Amino acid sequence: MEFSHIVQMSSTFSPLLERMERQALAAFNRYADARRVYNHFALCKRTVERVWELGKGEGLSEEDLAACVLAAWWLQMPMDPEGLNLAKAPPSPLQMARVKEELKELGCSDSLQEDVLNLLRGFASVLLVNRPPSDKKLQVLRDAYLVARFGPELEDEWPYLMLEKQLLTGEEPDVASEKAQWLRTLSGLHYFTAYAKLHYEPVRARHLLWLQREVSRAARRKAEPPEHQRKFQKIERKTPSSGIQTFFRANYRNHINLSSIADNKAHIMISVNAILISVLISVISYKNITESQPEILMPVVIFLITGLTSLIFAVLSARPKVSAFRQMPEKEEYRKNLVFFGKFVSRPIEDYEEAVDEMFQSGELLYTNLVRDLYNLGLVLDKKYRYLNISYNIFMLGFVATVLTFLLAVFL
Repeated sequence: MEFSHIVQMSSTFSPLLERMERQALAAFNRYADARRVYNHFALCKRTVERVWELGKGEGLSEEDLAACVLAAWWLQMPMDPEGLNLAKAPPSPLQMARVKEELKELGCSDSLQEDVLNLLRGFASVLLVNRPPSDKKLQVLRDAYLVARFGPELEDEWPYLMLEKQLLTGEEPDVASEKAQWLRTLSGLHYFTAYAKLHYEPVRARHLLWLQREVSRAARRKAEPPEHQRKFQKIERKTPSSGIQTFFRANYRNHINLSSIADNKAHIMISVNAILISVLISVISYKNITESQPEILMPVVIFLITGLTSLIFAVLSARPKVSAFRQMPEKEEYRKNLVFFGKFVSRPIEDYEEAVDEMFQSGELLYTNLVRDLYNLGLVLDKKYRYLNISYNIFMLGFVATVLTFLLAVFL
């Protein structure tokens, strides 16, 4: 990776800047730290790119721009195993001597060396002490450094910054406090160069709006009741997977369809038996028929008995039955039976809301309720079809017995 791939500068400074980049890369490799997932070589190089962008936009000369680029590399280049760089603390005389020595080895002229050292000294005062930059080069360096951190990449790279803090300190950072601190920082931030004002002030405004919303949301959450007192807060996180949803959806649909079929068959049996029983009662109510043809009484009585029995079982199959607790259940039992209305109507609404909230927050409890409801639906269907089966069997046998008895009475 060569610097010439990023910027196009005259041949006077391109070799120097390329050597500087290779030296910076070697320093990042020498003091590599896998925990630094935010402050790494890519961020350093982005700062250099922003220096080039702002410097060109502000019309800096090639020598001034080269000084700013060299200073930008030195600002963030690690200088010891702890990752210390000149952007974190004012440079010491020993560090300045080291920078000067290495700049000399890179082939910098005396004037360029002095410009770079002055920029590094001045940067500490304008950023760390928050003083206005004294010249255009320092304005460019300071604005580019801030744009690299508060530019368009801020929202995407924010989690990496928090992760780096956690990895370096071993403690999870308070994200709400960090965002509040950055909101205060961004609120007081302003750029000095016209180019940064034109191109990056709108970006800063967007980030201010984002941070303000985040801080307000955190404040609302803090003002709300504790998590254990709030209801329906974790539904989305506890939603069953699609496969489980499909299982329950298909089974509920099948159970409802089977129940509807059983009710229709029971209604048919009730209608048929009721009509036939009514007709037979009307027939045997005529005395002349029973007196003149007493032999038909036996098949009529057989069908009346079997038809009435079949009718009773059909009614039992279609009759609605609500399973409910015979007495107020224990909480542990009650919280596992929240789906069917017969199980919870005896409870106050507050108890039911609390129990449903607990169910939504616990995948195990949610599945327990759904499985129990499905099982209870199966028990209801089993009883329906057993009664229906008995009703149809009695009707069939009674009808056959009635016909045979009638034929025997008529022909024998």
